[in-house]
Amino acid sequence: SLTWNDYSWSNQYIAIVEASGRPLEMTMYPRPDDYTVEPMYFMPSMFFSISESSQHKDEAAAFLDWFTNSAEANKILAAERGIPVSTEVADAIKPVVSDLTTYIFDYVAEVGKVATPIDPPDSSGAGQVEAVENAIVEDIRYGVVTPEAAAKDFTERAQKIMLENI
Repeated sequence: SLTWNDYSWSNQYIAIVEASGRPLEMTMYPRPDDYTVEPMYFMPSMFFSISESSQHKDEAAAFLDWFTNSAEANKILAAERGIPVSTEVADAIKPVVSDLTTYIFDYVAEVGKVATPIDPPDSSGAGQVEAVENAIVEDIRYGVVTPEAAAKDFTERAQKIMLENI
C-alpha cells in the first residue's frame, strides 16, 4: 500500500526502506510555529534491568556496561539494536556501518539537538488499556459501534482498569 507518511522508530527505518523498495526520508514530527513543547525525544531501542533476586548482579552490570558502552560490542552489533546512546561509541562504529545505518546515525544526531526527556514509564494496566483501545478502534472501523458510544465505552473500561492497578 502507499502512504504519505508513517510514524515509526528510527531503528525500523532499514526494514521499511527494504520493504518499500525505494529510498525514503525520515523527518521529525511537524509542529506549529507557536509550539511550546518539543515533541521529539529519544526512546531506547531496549530497556535493560537486573533482577533484584539475581545471584550475579555484578556480572550482569558488567555485561550491560560492556554491551552499551564499548566500541568493541557495538562494532559487533553494528547498530542492529539501535544507535548507541554514547556519542563516543556511535562515532567509533559509524565508519563500519551501512549507508542506510549512517543515514539513521545522522538523523538521530539531528534529533539530539532538540530532544526532550522521555516520558516516565507507563503505569500498571497501561497495556490492558491499549488492548481495549485497539479493539474499540477496530469496532469503529467495521461499523460495529459509533465513535460516540466507543468513546464512552473506552473511558469507562480504561478508568476501571486503571483503578484496579493503583
